[in-house]
Amino acid sequence: MRKLTGLLAKLKTCGSSRIAIAVATGVGGVGTGLSSAAHAQTTQGIGGVATMFNSNLMTLGQTVMGVSFLGGLGFVGSGLMKLKSAADSAGREPYSPGIWRLGVGAGLVGLPAMAAIMRDTATGSSGITTIQEGTASLIP
Repeated sequence: MRKLTGLLAKLKTCGSSRIAIAVATGVGGVGTGLSSAAHAQTTQGIGGVATMFNSNLMTLGQTVMGVSFLGGLGFVGSGLMKLKSAADSAGREPYSPGIWRLGVGAGLVGLPAMAAIMRDTATGSSGITTIQEGTASLIP
């Protein structure tokens, strides 16, 4: 809390030019992504931009699913530790926090598989891509 208060105090005392530089630096990172999107638009048209957006969105989804899986493993481990401490305490600690953590962890671990099943059901694909000989082309 002290660090946050100190940061807010420094923010109040610094001039608006420093804040503008900080904001411009943050926006510069976003601008870099937008410039690559603009480059794709000039070289490949709107289809290239849509393809790149779809690719970036898929990468974001895969990252979220990976974090969900790892978070679920953390919850499962935490739940097991809570259940062990409740068992060792001879009735002084309840079992319910450990059981809840196990349930949440199992849900988070299973979320990527459920998302894949829902995606395949919605798109009508099996998620397995096959390449047939003679049908692949590098030019759209």
